[in-house]
Amino acid sequence: MSVYLYNFVNILSFVFVFGLIVFVHEFGHFFMARRAGCRIEEFGFGFGPKLFSRKKGETEYAIKLFPIGGYVKIYGEEGDGNAKDPKNFASKTPLQKFSVLIAGVTMNLILAIIILTGIFIVGFKPLIPQTYRLPGIIDNQKVLIQDAEKDSPAEKAGIKGGWEVVSINEKKAGNSLVFAEIVNEKKDQNLDIILKKDSQTKEFNIKPIKDDKIYKIGVYLEDSGTIRAPFYLAPIDAVVWCFDLAKLTIVGFYQFLHQLFTSFSVSENVTGPVGIYKATGAIAYMGFDYLMQFTAIISLTLAIMNLLPIPALDGGHIFILGLEKITNKKFDEKAKNTAALVGFSLLILLMVVITWKDLLRFDIIKW
Repeated sequence: MSVYLYNFVNILSFVFVFGLIVFVHEFGHFFMARRAGCRIEEFGFGFGPKLFSRKKGETEYAIKLFPIGGYVKIYGEEGDGNAKDPKNFASKTPLQKFSVLIAGVTMNLILAIIILTGIFIVGFKPLIPQTYRLPGIIDNQKVLIQDAEKDSPAEKAGIKGGWEVVSINEKKAGNSLVFAEIVNEKKDQNLDIILKKDSQTKEFNIKPIKDDKIYKIGVYLEDSGTIRAPFYLAPIDAVVWCFDLAKLTIVGFYQFLHQLFTSFSVSENVTGPVGIYKATGAIAYMGFDYLMQFTAIISLTLAIMNLLPIPALDGGHIFILGLEKITNKKFDEKAKNTAALVGFSLLILLMVVITWKDLLRFDIIKW
């Protein structure tokens, strides 16, 4: 495959994933602002120069050159205009304001659940290893051995290609991720691996070796089959999946902040737009079901991040709205805009640092 086609697929996949996630997020704000009776001055998709714009009623709809991102400009959201105007955001009740602010996050969560429900019904190969443990899952996955690495523990034990993994340490390895997870968990302890080919079954006892930071036995694996759920359980599994991932995301973000403020460093496990671009392209080549899972993961992650009480994020606006309600006191619009600007600047600075690390990590630039 030519490098041009590879890059084209990467770009197309990245635009699809982020275009869909951001459009759904902004549409949530747009829809609830309309429901609340606010005037929407502009609803735009993308950034940069306008390619197309059309005004319908009081709203200008625009499509811009770079199809990543979007925005909804609500009259009065930044303290402008006549606060007593019934179409001004400032004139709305705290509940109406909250519904507008939370709508983007809610839509991202709904998008993740809809995507997951669909692929649970159709069947897919999971990105997250523990997915097969969800309620009512029908697991038809198999792990096949393609070949053994030269001079590896697997080759020395006599393992060859064409065998199916029955179990590893009495556990079913539904896919290669689970297989690798079990091997790495046991580190340098011996593993009991049962393989079968046609009607023949054979047991192997193998001790993994350490390669860089991981343990392995030295086999090339291929995943076959899918997991799925009955249509009546698919939405439940989607919600449970989102809940489990949300917990992992919150823990991961706490660890990120702890490292950032205690050692003033950014973990190598943290990635930004460049890393996500690379990951999106790689996952797109793995298959459409993988890409849709990745879209659900990013949508849910962005929803959680947006809920953080940081000025410039939805969570920051909701936090200030809550303080105003509790104290029964309006904050100065100039102070709120200044806080939002500072918060936005700090987020941009952090993104620049993470992007710089990504550029070095993926050898895009040399330093």
